[in-house]
Amino acid sequence: MQTLSLQRQKFYPLSVVLVDKMLALTVLALLLPVHALNTLLAISQQKALTRSEIKQDALGRVVELTRWNVGLLRESLYLLNVIKNEISLAGVSLKYVCIEEDILTLTPLKPGLFSLYEIQHTIGRIDCSHGDTLRQHEKNITVRFQLAIVIKAIVCCVLYQSNKAREASRFNVLGVHVDNWLLADVLNWIFTDTNIDTNTNINAKGNCRSGYFINVNSINLAYSDGNFKKVLASADCTLADGSGVRLGAKRLGVQLRDNVNGTDLLPHICRRAIAEGWSIYLLGSEKGVAAATAKNLKASFTGLRIAGTHHGFVSEQDDEQLVQQINQSGADIVLVAMGSPMQEKWIARNKANLQASTALAVGGLFDFYSGKIPRAPVWMRELGMEWIYRLAMEPRAKFNRYVIGNPLFMWRIMNAKT
Repeated sequence: MQTLSLQRQKFYPLSVVLVDKMLALTVLALLLPVHALNTLLAISQQKALTRSEIKQDALGRVVELTRWNVGLLRESLYLLNVIKNEISLAGVSLKYVCIEEDILTLTPLKPGLFSLYEIQHTIGRIDCSHGDTLRQHEKNITVRFQLAIVIKAIVCCVLYQSNKAREASRFNVLGVHVDNWLLADVLNWIFTDTNIDTNTNINAKGNCRSGYFINVNSINLAYSDGNFKKVLASADCTLADGSGVRLGAKRLGVQLRDNVNGTDLLPHICRRAIAEGWSIYLLGSEKGVAAATAKNLKASFTGLRIAGTHHGFVSEQDDEQLVQQINQSGADIVLVAMGSPMQEKWIARNKANLQASTALAVGGLFDFYSGKIPRAPVWMRELGMEWIYRLAMEPRAKFNRYVIGNPLFMWRIMNAKT
C-alpha cells in the first residue's frame, strides 16, 4: 500500500494536487452553514459528528472516507479525503466496478469523487469501455482534463440522472414504444438467426426482423403521422437514440441504459459480424456514399464481408428488384440509411420478402463512416450535445428538426401524463 501511495505521488503533477486541494477547501468553505447545521443536529441527538465509511473503487481497492453522521450533504466531507491526498476529485470510480480482465492490474490513478466512466455511463455511451476510460485518464493527468471531468460529470448528473427513475425494459414516449436494452442484449438480438430453413440450410423469406432507432425527430413525426406511428409499432425492436429521448425518459421516470444509436453500434456489429461470419448490405444515402462507407469499413475491420451497396434514392417501384438484389447477395444484415420516415417505411414494406436476418434503419450513419460529414467532438458527445454540432454543420437541413423540433418535443413531454 505504501509503494502504491508513492507511485501516486510521483504520477500526479503538483499542479493537479494543489488544484484538487484548493477546490476542495473552497467548496467546504461555501458549505460552512451546512456544516454548522449538521454539527448542531449531531449534538442535539447526542451522536458523533462524523463517521468513517469504507468504500471500494472500480478496481476493488479499499478506501476509508469521512462523512457526516447526520444532516444534509453528508458525503460533502469526502472533500477532507481530497485535501489529505487520499482520493482525487477525478479518478477511478467509487460507484461502478470494472470487470474487464485486462484492467485488473492496479493503476496509479487515485479513486475519485468523479470519473470519466461515470460520464459515459450516465449518457449511455457504448463506444468506450470502462478500461478505455481508465487508460485515457492515465494519459491525461492535467489540471484541464481533471476539471473537465468534474464539470462534465456534474452537468450529466443534473441533466440525465434521477434517483427516482426506474430501469424499465420497455416504456412509452408520446405513444411510441422504446426498448431499454443494454449493448450486449442488442447484439445478441441482431445476431440471432431466425431465417435458416433447417431442411435446405439457407435463408428463408418472411423472418427478417426490423430494428429502428428512436430519436426526438422520429417521435415528433409519429406524433403527427398516425401511419408512421403504426410503422414504428410494427418493429421488432425500437431503441432509444440520443440525449433528447434520455431527457424525455427521465421526465417519465425511466432511467435509460445504454445509448444504442446506430453510429456507435456499427463498430460492434462489424466485429461481431467478422466473428460470426455474417455479411452486411449497405442501402441508402447519395450515390457513392454507401460504396465509400463499405470501403472504409473493410479497411478498418479486416475480414468484414460487405455483401453489396446501393444508394437510397429509390421509389416503391424499385422495391422488388432491390429486394431481389439484396437477397441474391446473401446478406445477413441490411443497414438502411434513408432518413426518417422513409427508411422505416421501406423496411416495413419489404421485410417480409427479405432473406436477411435483420434490417436496421440507421439514419445518417453512412455520411459519418464515408467521411462526408465529421462527427461531433468527443466532449460534445459526452454531454449529449451532438445535435448542436449537427445543426452547425447543416443549419438549413437541420433547422426544423432541432431548433423547432427539440423544444416542441420537450413541451409535449412536460405536458404528458406520467
